[in-house]
Amino acid sequence: GETAFSHANKLQTIELDENNYTFSVVDGCLIKNANATLLKATNNAIIPDFVKSIEQAAFAALEDIAEVSIPSGVIEVPTYFAVGCYNLDKVTLPAALEVINTQAFYKCTKLCTSVGGVLVIPDSVTTIRSNAFAQCDALTDVTLPKNLVTMGSGSNFQDCRSLKTIRFRNSTMAA
Repeated sequence: GETAFSHANKLQTIELDENNYTFSVVDGCLIKNANATLLKATNNAIIPDFVKSIEQAAFAALEDIAEVSIPSGVIEVPTYFAVGCYNLDKVTLPAALEVINTQAFYKCTKLCTSVGGVLVIPDSVTTIRSNAFAQCDALTDVTLPKNLVTMGSGSNFQDCRSLKTIRFRNSTMAA
Protein backbone atom coordinates (compact mmCIF):
# COMPACT_ATOMS: atom_id res chain seq x y z
CA GLY A 1 0.00 0.00 0.00
CA GLU A 2 0.83 3.68 -0.06
CA THR A 3 2.50 3.67 3.34
CA ALA A 4 3.93 0.14 3.42
CA PHE A 5 7.35 1.48 4.35
CA SER A 6 6.32 4.47 6.44
CA HIS A 7 8.47 5.24 9.47
CA ALA A 8 11.43 3.29 8.08
CA ASN A 9 13.48 6.18 9.50
CA LYS A 10 16.96 4.76 8.92
CA LEU A 11 16.37 3.17 5.49
CA GLN A 12 19.62 3.15 3.51
CA THR A 13 19.19 0.42 0.90
CA ILE A 14 16.47 -1.15 -1.22
CA GLU A 15 17.34 -4.32 -3.11
CA LEU A 16 15.35 -6.10 -5.81
CA ASP A 17 15.59 -9.51 -7.43
CA GLU A 18 17.44 -9.24 -10.73
CA ASN A 19 14.39 -10.71 -12.53
CA ASN A 20 12.05 -8.00 -11.25
CA TYR A 21 10.96 -5.90 -14.22
CA THR A 22 8.04 -4.18 -12.48
CA PHE A 23 10.21 -2.09 -10.18
CA SER A 24 13.70 -0.68 -10.24
CA VAL A 25 15.99 1.00 -7.74
CA VAL A 26 17.76 4.10 -9.01
CA ASP A 27 19.85 6.38 -6.78
CA GLY A 28 18.19 5.12 -3.60
CA CYS A 29 14.64 5.40 -4.99
CA LEU A 30 12.20 2.53 -5.51
CA ILE A 31 10.51 3.23 -8.87
CA LYS A 32 7.45 1.63 -10.44
CA ASN A 33 8.65 1.29 -14.03
CA ALA A 34 5.29 1.36 -15.85
CA ASN A 35 4.50 4.97 -14.88
CA ALA A 36 7.86 6.31 -13.59
CA THR A 37 6.43 6.73 -10.08
CA LEU A 38 8.72 7.04 -7.09
CA LEU A 39 7.30 4.75 -4.38
CA LYS A 40 9.87 5.03 -1.58
CA ALA A 41 13.17 6.79 -1.01
CA THR A 42 16.13 6.02 1.20
CA ASN A 43 18.09 8.48 3.36
CA ASN A 44 20.65 8.90 0.56
CA ALA A 45 18.15 9.19 -2.31
CA ILE A 46 18.46 11.44 -5.34
CA ILE A 47 15.24 11.54 -7.34
CA PRO A 48 15.99 10.58 -10.97
CA ASP A 49 15.06 13.16 -13.62
CA PHE A 50 12.75 10.70 -15.42
CA VAL A 51 10.35 10.42 -12.44
CA LYS A 52 6.88 11.78 -13.35
CA SER A 53 5.04 11.31 -10.05
CA ILE A 54 5.75 10.60 -6.41
CA GLU A 55 3.72 8.35 -4.14
CA GLN A 56 2.30 9.56 -0.84
CA ALA A 57 4.83 9.55 2.04
CA ALA A 58 7.77 8.58 -0.23
CA PHE A 59 10.26 10.44 1.98
CA ALA A 60 8.25 10.40 5.23
CA ALA A 61 10.24 10.30 8.47
CA LEU A 62 13.65 9.80 6.89
CA GLU A 63 15.97 11.03 9.63
CA ASP A 64 19.12 11.64 7.63
CA ILE A 65 17.87 13.16 4.37
CA ALA A 66 19.09 16.77 4.10
CA GLU A 67 18.35 17.68 0.49
CA VAL A 68 15.68 16.82 -2.09
CA SER A 69 15.40 18.06 -5.66
CA ILE A 70 12.04 17.29 -7.25
CA PRO A 71 12.37 16.72 -11.03
CA SER A 72 10.84 19.05 -13.61
CA GLY A 73 8.26 16.48 -14.78
CA VAL A 74 6.57 16.30 -11.37
CA ILE A 75 3.58 18.64 -11.06
CA GLU A 76 2.35 17.61 -7.61
CA VAL A 77 4.07 17.16 -4.25
CA PRO A 78 2.09 14.34 -2.62
CA THR A 79 0.44 14.25 0.78
CA TYR A 80 2.94 13.48 3.58
CA PHE A 81 5.80 13.72 1.05
CA ALA A 82 8.52 14.49 3.61
CA VAL A 83 6.51 14.63 6.83
CA GLY A 84 8.79 14.37 9.85
CA CYS A 85 12.08 14.73 7.95
CA TYR A 86 13.60 16.76 10.75
CA ASN A 87 16.95 17.28 9.02
CA LEU A 88 15.58 18.19 5.60
CA ASP A 89 17.05 21.58 4.75
CA LYS A 90 17.23 22.12 0.99
CA VAL A 91 14.24 21.47 -1.27
CA THR A 92 14.23 22.33 -4.94
CA LEU A 93 10.70 22.64 -6.30
CA PRO A 94 10.26 22.39 -10.10
CA ALA A 95 9.18 25.43 -12.11
CA ALA A 96 6.09 23.59 -13.43
CA LEU A 97 4.84 22.46 -9.99
CA GLU A 98 1.09 23.01 -9.56
CA VAL A 99 0.04 21.47 -6.22
CA ILE A 100 1.63 21.06 -2.78
CA ASN A 101 -0.56 18.59 -0.90
CA THR A 102 -1.60 18.20 2.72
CA GLN A 103 1.26 17.95 5.22
CA ALA A 104 3.81 17.64 2.41
CA PHE A 105 6.54 19.25 4.53
CA TYR A 106 4.90 18.99 7.97
CA LYS A 107 7.48 18.92 10.80
CA CYS A 108 10.45 19.56 8.52
CA THR A 109 11.88 21.65 11.33
CA LYS A 110 15.14 22.59 9.55
CA LEU A 111 13.58 23.39 6.16
CA CYS A 112 15.48 26.21 4.41
CA THR A 113 17.99 26.67 7.24
CA SER A 114 20.94 27.02 4.83
CA VAL A 115 19.23 29.86 2.95
CA GLY A 116 18.33 31.88 6.01
CA GLY A 117 14.86 30.39 6.37
CA VAL A 118 13.65 31.83 3.06
CA LEU A 119 11.16 29.79 1.00
CA VAL A 120 10.02 30.97 -2.43
CA ILE A 121 7.27 28.79 -3.88
CA PRO A 122 7.27 28.64 -7.72
CA ASP A 123 4.73 30.88 -9.46
CA SER A 124 3.23 27.85 -11.24
CA VAL A 125 1.74 26.57 -7.95
CA THR A 126 -2.01 27.14 -7.85
CA THR A 127 -2.89 25.06 -4.78
CA ILE A 128 -1.32 24.61 -1.35
CA ARG A 129 -3.33 22.20 0.79
CA SER A 130 -3.78 22.18 4.58
CA ASN A 131 -0.77 22.13 6.88
CA ALA A 132 1.65 21.83 3.96
CA PHE A 133 4.39 23.65 5.89
CA ALA A 134 3.13 23.44 9.49
CA GLN A 135 5.81 23.15 12.20
CA CYS A 136 8.66 24.13 9.87
CA ASP A 137 10.45 25.97 12.66
CA ALA A 138 13.35 27.34 10.60
CA LEU A 139 11.18 29.21 8.08
CA THR A 140 11.52 32.96 8.52
CA ASP A 141 10.30 34.32 5.18
CA VAL A 142 7.80 32.82 2.71
CA THR A 143 6.86 34.12 -0.73
CA LEU A 144 3.61 32.66 -2.03
CA PRO A 145 3.25 32.20 -5.80
CA LYS A 146 1.47 34.81 -7.88
CA ASN A 147 -0.76 32.13 -9.48
CA LEU A 148 -1.95 30.77 -6.13
CA VAL A 149 -5.72 30.26 -6.22
CA THR A 150 -6.42 28.01 -3.23
CA MET A 151 -4.90 27.43 0.18
CA GLY A 152 -6.18 24.60 2.36
CA SER A 153 -8.57 25.23 5.21
CA GLY A 154 -5.98 24.21 7.81
CA SER A 155 -3.14 26.38 8.96
CA ASN A 156 -0.44 25.99 6.31
CA PHE A 157 2.23 27.68 8.42
CA GLN A 158 0.99 26.75 11.90
CA ASP A 159 3.72 26.64 14.56
CA CYS A 160 6.42 27.98 12.24
CA ARG A 161 7.96 29.67 15.26
CA SER A 162 10.56 31.73 13.36
CA LEU A 163 8.26 32.94 10.58
CA LYS A 164 8.35 36.72 10.35
CA THR A 165 7.22 37.51 6.78
CA ILE A 166 4.69 36.07 4.33
CA ARG A 167 4.48 37.73 0.93
CA PHE A 168 1.18 37.43 -0.94
CA ARG A 169 1.77 38.19 -4.61
CA ASN A 170 -1.78 37.38 -5.73
CA SER A 171 -4.84 39.35 -4.70
CA THR A 172 -7.33 36.91 -6.29
CA MET A 173 -6.72 33.93 -4.02
CA ALA A 174 -9.86 32.21 -2.72
CA ALA A 175 -10.18 31.66 1.02
